[in-house]
Amino acid sequence: MYGYLHDRTGKSNNAQQLGLLFEYSLSKATELYTAAGFLQNRNQAQYTLSGTAYSGLTVAPGSDTRGIGVGLVHKF
Repeated sequence: MYGYLHDRTGKSNNAQQLGLLFEYSLSKATELYTAAGFLQNRNQAQYTLSGTAYSGLTVAPGSDTRGIGVGLVHKF
């Protein structure tokens, strides 16, 4: 996946994100997954990766953010 945020205030605080998800079925009810994300902030943008337990971590203005996740899903 790819996403781009265009700052329309004229300050060019843009951001872009690239993500990848891979799933592997172990059985009809169980699968392994891994996800990776990279978010690039421009100028004073401070966007973070969401959907994790650590999504509230502070980000320095204009710095990049990276994250990975690994998990197991079992459906009952």
